[in-house]
Amino acid sequence: MPERRFKRLDKRILLMKENDFDQRFIDTYIKHKHLLDIKEVDAFENQLKFDRTLAEEVKLQQDIAKGIHLHFENELKNKLKAAGESSSNQTKVISLKYGLLAAASISVFILMFIYLLSPDKTPLEIYTAHYTTYPNIIDPTERGDNKVDKLDAYQLYEQKDYNKAIIAFDEMINKDENNIAATFYKGLACIEEEKLEMAVISLEKVISTADTRFSTPATWYLALTHLKLDHKEKAINLFKKLKNSESSYNTRAEEVLDDI
Repeated sequence: MPERRFKRLDKRILLMKENDFDQRFIDTYIKHKHLLDIKEVDAFENQLKFDRTLAEEVKLQQDIAKGIHLHFENELKNKLKAAGESSSNQTKVISLKYGLLAAASISVFILMFIYLLSPDKTPLEIYTAHYTTYPNIIDPTERGDNKVDKLDAYQLYEQKDYNKAIIAFDEMINKDENNIAATFYKGLACIEEEKLEMAVISLEKVISTADTRFSTPATWYLALTHLKLDHKEKAINLFKKLKNSESSYNTRAEEVLDDI
């Protein structure tokens, strides 16, 4: 049996090389490693040591997963905080007498009726409801020697010093116009500073590349930026593209389209 497993794994790795790797195996390895046979994991990790192309592909997928996880984790924390505050208020309401509870119930129905008759959400309201700051996922070893006030561009971004971060990212891009990570984060910093037209230029450049680590989140943030600029048709087209994709943004894009 062990020999058969290794043979199956060898065939799988060979298939990876012939077809740009087995994406399902890589996904399982990154997200649910504990579900794989330990011998398959050992053999695969041994392969990573000698196959640079495979190792780079796995590293890319790990970075994407990390970025998406951090993004939605931050959003979940904000929602849980808001829910906690709401729960605290509900606890106070429950302690009221039955007469007040009945009155409160009637008020809820009135508010729901008013809400149903109220106009649709504005693009800015939808943007605000769905926007969260994207985390920095760039490893320090990838950042190079670009410094501004003893802090590199990504540190400035993390510290929310977005104006200085934009300057630092521009310096990096001037040295290497193909630095997609710097271009992506410059676009995000521009959003934070309300420099939306500049953000559009940077994010469109990222999307035009084949760097999948940033092109998908760039599409999400470009769609939100167009929404804030009231470029409704452009925003809808981008959200539809995400909805029909297999990325982790597809459900979120569908929610935005429902709001629009």
